[in-house]
Amino acid sequence: VGAFGTILRFNGANWTRIPAGAIVSDFYGVTSGLYSDGVMYIASDDGILALDGNTLSQVSTPYAPRFYSVATSSTGALFTGGQRGLVLRRSGNWETLNAAPDLIDVWTASGSDTWAVGEFGFIYHWDGSGWSRQFTPTTSTLNTVWADGPGLAFAGGDNGTMLRWDGSAWAAMAFPSNGTVYGLWGSSASDVHAITASGQILHYDGSAWKIVETTSAALWAVYGSSPTDVYVTGANGTVLHYDGHSWSAMNVTTSNILTGVYAAIPGQALAVGTNATGSGGASYQWASGQWGALSVGSGKALTSIWGPRSNDVYVSGDTGTMLHFNGSTWSSMSTGSTELLWAVSGAPSASVNGFAVGYNGTIVLGTAGGTGARVAVAAKAATAFGASARSAGVGLNPAPGARTARGALPFGKARQNRKSR
Repeated sequence: VGAFGTILRFNGANWTRIPAGAIVSDFYGVTSGLYSDGVMYIASDDGILALDGNTLSQVSTPYAPRFYSVATSSTGALFTGGQRGLVLRRSGNWETLNAAPDLIDVWTASGSDTWAVGEFGFIYHWDGSGWSRQFTPTTSTLNTVWADGPGLAFAGGDNGTMLRWDGSAWAAMAFPSNGTVYGLWGSSASDVHAITASGQILHYDGSAWKIVETTSAALWAVYGSSPTDVYVTGANGTVLHYDGHSWSAMNVTTSNILTGVYAAIPGQALAVGTNATGSGGASYQWASGQWGALSVGSGKALTSIWGPRSNDVYVSGDTGTMLHFNGSTWSSMSTGSTELLWAVSGAPSASVNGFAVGYNGTIVLGTAGGTGARVAVAAKAATAFGASARSAGVGLNPAPGARTARGALPFGKARQNRKSR
């Protein structure tokens, strides 16, 4: 098997090509039919395929990203391995043996209420003592999460995915856009903002989502200090501000991608990001009625920014980067990880732990110091929660009936830029 749906069969003397029909994805591995009644299985960009004679069909699997390998055991069990360390086994029913999806966002409402979201529709919750995996109705990538306390949270993701937590379960919401949701922030349960890669700003008033503004640039982050002081940032140096009545563009002289924004008090804001190639970081400050560039002393791409107050701010970035801003100077912090960290968050009070999340299910713990500063002390993969999740009956499989997202996950520069391909 090979690129563009190539399947060749050898009969002992000659090679012939087997048509793949409408399937034109790349194929990476194929089983023997010895232990599967002559049916061969193919690992591909579109998940697992079954070849029965000359008939090619898709196999329903718990997750369907790019699979690189597939094998059948002498007992007839089917194994496959793919992106993000995914390992599946079918012996009767499918079981997910391993998964380390990228975690893309984290939000802390209190010391006992933190949510982390990422690929395959994975959501983890921290209750103050440990993490637990939550069932969701989708396997689409979730890029952002925001919570208003233990009884209400929202998570947004690819292709207009929007979920809501009601205190007991996650459920899909009606959402008037199919754009990928990159950011969520709210001031209350009836005042929540969402932004998309399609340049849309949406608002939830407690009953329904509505598109309220559209720009030409992909939007990456949203944050506010109050209902009348909200900032949105995005591609090509895009910054918009909401004053409680309308959105207006702000002038920032840069073409950089602004991936994170933070506002502690009205009239002050910080934005961070990266250049167009993702090879260097950038930071800007809004103060005294204008935006100005800040030197952060780091050449790494910066991804997210958060703090309990304007003189105690944290920035995550590539290769385990964590920076601290004390209101005037920046310093680098050790995280114990070399993975790209997509987001950082902590409780509004600086007296409890904070977290940063990133590639391959990485979660970095930051512990509160005597002055409220956080020092990152540990990193662990989401797979470490697999055993406890299985014992709790959740496991690594998606929820029964969850909608399966099919297709290769981003890799290389596309993965760093959070693009679908």
